Amino acid sequence: MLFRSLTYEGSLRSPFFKNYSKYRHTIEPYCNYLGYTMPKAALSRHYTFDLNDGIYQINSLNFGLRNTLSSKSFFAPNYILDIHAYGFFGNTPHRLVIPRGYLSLTIKEPSYYISGKTCWNFEDRLLDYFNLLSEFTVNENAAFAFEFRHRRDRKSTRLNSSHL
Repeated sequence: MLFRSLTYEGSLRSPFFKNYSKYRHTIEPYCNYLGYTMPKAALSRHYTFDLNDGIYQINSLNFGLRNTLSSKSFFAPNYILDIHAYGFFGNTPHRLVIPRGYLSLTIKEPSYYISGKTCWNFEDRLLDYFNLLSEFTVNENAAFAFEFRHRRDRKSTRLNSSHL
């Protein structure tokens, strides 16, 4: 028996914008749906070569709001703020339909790039991770980057999660 499943997806986006003298402000609510049907063969009856072969069944919804301030000048920075979450429906290992919320802030300019990303875990009620990345270009021969990463302690979370 062959391992067969159906993949289906959909996307909704609706950007709204307003032009100012130096910037263009765009607000874009979005929603992306991804689904895999249950395959006809059990996972133990086929070879798993990569992550896509191991996905059994999923119904996920990614929704959020992206704010962008785009500069009309080449040398002024652009700002992007994205707040989003994933929802999982059907048979999932999560206790909540929306287990985590994400926030990212990006500042871009031709000579530098600064990005901050964080994730709040609604199931365990704590900060899952925080990343801060800074990249700078001095000239055509020199550039440097700094990155800071914070990850939660998984052992202490498992011990304390029964009290939530």
